[in-house]
Amino acid sequence: MAKKATKSAKSANEVQSVPPVLLAREGTSMIARLNRPEQMNAINSEIISGIHDALDRALDDEQTRSVIITAQGPTFCGGVDVVHAAQEGPRSYDESLAEAEELARLFRRLRSYEKVTIAAVNGAALGSGCCLATLCDFTLAVGAARFGYPDVRYGFVPAVVAVFLRGFVNAKRMRDLLLTGRILSADEAHEIGLVSEVVPHGGLMIRALDVATMVSQNAPRATRMTKELLEMLPDMDIDKALRAAVDFNARNRDSAEVREGLAAHAQRRAPDWNAARAADEARPEA
Repeated sequence: MAKKATKSAKSANEVQSVPPVLLAREGTSMIARLNRPEQMNAINSEIISGIHDALDRALDDEQTRSVIITAQGPTFCGGVDVVHAAQEGPRSYDESLAEAEELARLFRRLRSYEKVTIAAVNGAALGSGCCLATLCDFTLAVGAARFGYPDVRYGFVPAVVAVFLRGFVNAKRMRDLLLTGRILSADEAHEIGLVSEVVPHGGLMIRALDVATMVSQNAPRATRMTKELLEMLPDMDIDKALRAAVDFNARNRDSAEVREGLAAHAQRRAPDWNAARAADEARPEA
């Protein structure tokens, strides 16, 4: 009996030691693969920490230009791990608040992240999983993928996701999605603007890496500034938006990146963005 108990304990430890997010580098991309397939890759604190780790590592490496988020198994992400929460029993307001804030911080970071993010959606993306997928700069999905916010069907208020959904669909679409909880096909999600592109089955990661390659050929500083500007514009009236735009234009116009980009175009060669970055960083105003 003792031997059986030891074996069971070892198996449990082995299961716990499996990383909730698998990280790998491919080309200029950091790939973060959600790795809880038996739980539909449901979001918990470990998943959140793993995604933050991928984002941190990509920021620390100048050669990494994008982060691709995908998943193991047939489901991309089934949302927050409510099954585990239910098993733990009732929670206090403060405990629930801390969990919601943890999720909100991750989503806020994804929305304003400095480098390009790509979601490669291999299956259902529901609730917070749908938000995770659609917050990325590019959301690529296989035809069999499904999207939706079924929170109200289970008694939950889709509060955090609503804050971010308003930036992707109009008010009537938002009420439709959040009040009915209905599930969308990949094609309908593409039609209303939640998905960038529907790709053939088996070609998901190929397409994600293609997009990452296109991104890597562009100027890093200009890409970062463009993302920053795109984040600012929706909250501005036209006059403030134009002031911000001309400021961005003026700050970027004399950069080493611009000079290198123009020189490379004239000389019909690939730009040396590393040299341009070093030159910009050496400038007193950089």
